Amino acid sequence: MKSILSKLIIIVLAAGLIISLGVGSEFISFGMDKNIIAKVDKMEVTKKEFIFFKNKKLSELSSSIKGNKDFMKILDYQIVDMIVQRKLLAREAKNLGFHISNEKIRQYILNTEAFKDIVTIANYETAIRRNFDLDVDVFEQILIEENLSDKYYGFIKEFLFINNDEAFQEFLKNETSMNYYKIELIKPINFKKTFTDSEIEEFKKTILSDKSTKASFYKFFKINSYDLNKNENITDSDLKSYYENYKSGEEFNKEKIKREIKEKISDKLITNELKTISNLVKTENINEISKKYNKEIKIFNISSLQAPSNIKTKIKTSKGLNFIYYDKSIWVFELTDNEIFQKDLVVNQMKVVAEKNSKKEFYNNLINIYKTNPDDFLDKIKSDNRLQVSFYNNQKAANLPLISKKALNQTESKKNINPYLIDYIFEDDKFYLIFIEKLRLPDSELFILDKDRIKNSLLIDKTESFFEKLNREIISNNKIELNTKYFKDD
Repeated sequence: MKSILSKLIIIVLAAGLIISLGVGSEFISFGMDKNIIAKVDKMEVTKKEFIFFKNKKLSELSSSIKGNKDFMKILDYQIVDMIVQRKLLAREAKNLGFHISNEKIRQYILNTEAFKDIVTIANYETAIRRNFDLDVDVFEQILIEENLSDKYYGFIKEFLFINNDEAFQEFLKNETSMNYYKIELIKPINFKKTFTDSEIEEFKKTILSDKSTKASFYKFFKINSYDLNKNENITDSDLKSYYENYKSGEEFNKEKIKREIKEKISDKLITNELKTISNLVKTENINEISKKYNKEIKIFNISSLQAPSNIKTKIKTSKGLNFIYYDKSIWVFELTDNEIFQKDLVVNQMKVVAEKNSKKEFYNNLINIYKTNPDDFLDKIKSDNRLQVSFYNNQKAANLPLISKKALNQTESKKNINPYLIDYIFEDDKFYLIFIEKLRLPDSELFILDKDRIKNSLLIDKTESFFEKLNREIISNNKIELNTKYFKDD
């Protein structure tokens, strides 16, 4: 029962409920009573419950974001989504035979620190209304659903485990260190920039292939939350403060805490950016805006877009240049010709493809140089002024997931690793290669001492990931009926 306090009462009193965005439910609209916001399989989301959680979320947001109509509309959908998720999970728990009565919940609430001085039911009901602006039955129902959701999670969690192989791979990743060179192309590369009319028409066909001729096509670019947070410096003091305030009950994991802090900063930066984008789409064109954010304009087909139906509807009904906030990203988009794309846009896409292909060819040539004469590889590429060769000493494999996965796969548990090139072209807006000079593997006998801790840490991550997918699946199998008095299309 302790989780009820940690998940609702303490959070509500201290900082407000954190809404989980981008779950991906499908919404349909029906008329219903004005005191009901939405329904899901005969279960109702009341107006008071909705307003309660919305106010808690609004208390966390800046005034500039609150003034953004598009963001607020999506927020309304997401709050309904969150409430419905709790109700559906509580129902799943009931189906498994779990139960908790109103009397038991009430007695527990009266025994908590927040309500310890309340001695009568009348005082109790008054305190609920004063502190939460909710009727007692609604407040208790929320707590019951939270408790049942916890029971459901606890039951499912019993079936999740981490085996020794998974734990050992994590041990290797955490305890292995390496010296390596990062090899990057730093000068422009030659690629084809002019195309014949027949080549342009052929490229259009590749874009349109396997697509409906009646499909809507858009030109767009996407700003991800991490785009605005690339150089954020997290100090040891920040890590300690965050751990003491939010994670004191868990084992201190520096990298995990740093990742969480960066995610929270990124989330705040991306929502703060909505006001800027809102002004830009009114005054500038998509080409000018994309240059400000150093983003390439691309083309997408609305029928193939993986997004909730309300997001697709918003895009399809938008006129002119517009934007939408979805899944911690800002999409800036504009409808383009359904059948015949603008020539300059198509040529731009062709240049992007040609440049990427040229870069891949360049790096493949480097790989061939290594395969031909690995001993002289570094000397040869260091003399190439088109390349930047950066050395990194004693780096932890755990901090380099893309590199370490490939590197550890190639070691096959050998103790003495000769220098070698990871012959794989990584891509994160640009390409690079990694040359491993030295790999330091840990003593496998030390794994026994650390096995239990590693398993516990991995189980936490595995559980979070599993339940995120499970929640998405449960919600996607139910249609949410929205009250058209509150949810109307623009």
